[in-house]
Amino acid sequence: SKVKTDYETMYIDKDSPYDQEHIDLVTAIRKGEQINEAEATANSTLCAIMGRESAYTGAETNWKEMMDSTMRLGPTEYTLGKENMNAVIPLPGKAFEPEKKDSEKGKKPATGKIKS
Repeated sequence: SKVKTDYETMYIDKDSPYDQEHIDLVTAIRKGEQINEAEATANSTLCAIMGRESAYTGAETNWKEMMDSTMRLGPTEYTLGKENMNAVIPLPGKAFEPEKKDSEKGKKPATGKIKS
């Protein structure tokens, strides 16, 4: 459903999430409010990382496991200058495996089977 605005040549699609995002932004600016979507963005990103890890390893993962993980997706230090660009290409079933804590040693690893 298109809505004609005050401007003769501009139409807004009320059903479009992209148009709604702009409407929300302009409304917040006019009211002097802030839009903070950082938590939703972080949660969405972690879900994507969990999906990628499950796809690479074939094993199930969960929120707590990912939050407690020692995996780094970026450099340990951010500096300017030359960088080692030798990337490790992930292979199915051969992804990052964090070092096991003493309390986890001897536990059976996930099978990666799909639950029905």
